[in-house]
Amino acid sequence: MGDNGKMYVPKELLPVYKDVLVPLADILTPNQFEIELLTGCSINTIDDDWKACEMRSSSNLENNSNLLTLASSRVGAGIKLSTEIPKLSTSFVGSGDLFACLFLAWSYKTNNNIKVASEKTIATLQRVLKRTEQYAKIKGITPQNMELKLIQSKSNIEDPHVELFATEL
Repeated sequence: MGDNGKMYVPKELLPVYKDVLVPLADILTPNQFEIELLTGCSINTIDDDWKACEMRSSSNLENNSNLLTLASSRVGAGIKLSTEIPKLSTSFVGSGDLFACLFLAWSYKTNNNIKVASEKTIATLQRVLKRTEQYAKIKGITPQNMELKLIQSKSNIEDPHVELFATEL
């Protein structure tokens, strides 16, 4: 829907997302801007984020050097997870879409083990982003060189090496 205070879709579609699509979804992966739009809540703290949703979201709440990813599940007794991810110095286009795809795939492959799915998603995404950033630094930071290096990351996508672990809250 959008990011960094900017909507990518017409604002008239917000009620469709909010009232029609979200209630039908089994998995949601909104970023902080999107969760604020969907809930009408302003998120300034981790507690605000947890109050606003019981779905997956990413936020810039910790500090300027880390991204905070929160995950929760309503299945069974429920679970809440948090993972701090060091930010990279570059901005990427498509990383949220890749995150959503990876999380869906890993959720399926792990029989909905949200902790393992989160960790493998983050590991894969971080490797793809780092590879893309390294390539662009060598070749020059242009839109073409910032295209996510998915093909080059095939082995990381298939078998990610987890280095950042989710903390159960």
